[in-house]
Formats: sequence, structure tokens, C-alpha cells
Amino acid sequence: MKNVKEWIVAIVLVLVVVGGISAYWSARQIDQIDRKSADTQTLNLIEKRKTGAALTLLTIDEARALQKSGKAVFLDARPDREYQYAHIPNAIMSYYVEVKTNPQVVALDRNQPVVAYCNSTKCAMAEVLATKLIEIGFTRVYVFPGGMKEWIGAKLPIQAAEVLQ
Repeated sequence: MKNVKEWIVAIVLVLVVVGGISAYWSARQIDQIDRKSADTQTLNLIEKRKTGAALTLLTIDEARALQKSGKAVFLDARPDREYQYAHIPNAIMSYYVEVKTNPQVVALDRNQPVVAYCNSTKCAMAEVLATKLIEIGFTRVYVFPGGMKEWIGAKLPIQAAEVLQ
């Protein structure tokens, strides 16, 4: 009888381990699919650039001039925590995946100039946000690819939360 109990315990342990490994690999495959999807989206944006259907990219001087004039709305494509840490003055936080449901964005005039930005040229969130803005009817959409890294590097003014947690 003792042998049977040992075998049952061994089988249960094997099943638990196999189940855990299976769950791990399933989660990993889903993560890889999400990354492939994001990579595909980024590649599509790059391809649009090559074909001339590119988004209009702004230099630091052009972005600063638009921001200083107050004629354009700046949209920060980064997550809330990064926005709270530092952002371009008067920018609206519009994490790129929430743009279609963000009440501040939905209320904007579709013909007003809008500038999307994120962290730097290594960040594609601004381009994804800009593409989504065009999809929902915005007509004057720009991307500032240098983002916060270039803005801060140029020693331009920023806004930040008063108390960082």
C-alpha cells in the first residue's frame, strides 16, 4: 500500500510541474505574440515613411515654437507615471493605447494642430498615438520624435508633479 501512495504522490507532483511549465510557456507565447504585433505596427510606420505617407516629424526648434505659440496641443504618449514625473508644459497625458477613450482628446478640435511625443527617438509610442489620432479624424497631426530626452537636453521648461511618490 505504501508503494501505491508513493506512486500517486509522484504522479501528482509530475502533473503539477508539467502544468506549471505549460502555463509558463503559454504565457511566454502570448507575450511573444504581443511583441510581434507591436513590432509589426512599428515596421508598418517605418514603411509608411519610406513610401511618403509619413507622419510629419518636428525638430526640437519646431516643437518649441509650436509649444511657445500655444497654437498646438501636445499629447504625451507615455504611461501616467512617466507623465507625472516630467512632461512638456500644458501637455495632455494620453497614453497611446487609451487615445480613443480619453475624454480630453475626444473633446479637442479635430483641425487643431496636435503634437505627439514620448521619451526619445527609440520610442514608437508617439508615432502609434499619432496614427490613432489620424484614424479618429485629426487632420493636423505631428510627431516630435526627440521626445522628453531631447526636450530636457535642450534645457527647455518642463512640468512635473509637485510631490513624487
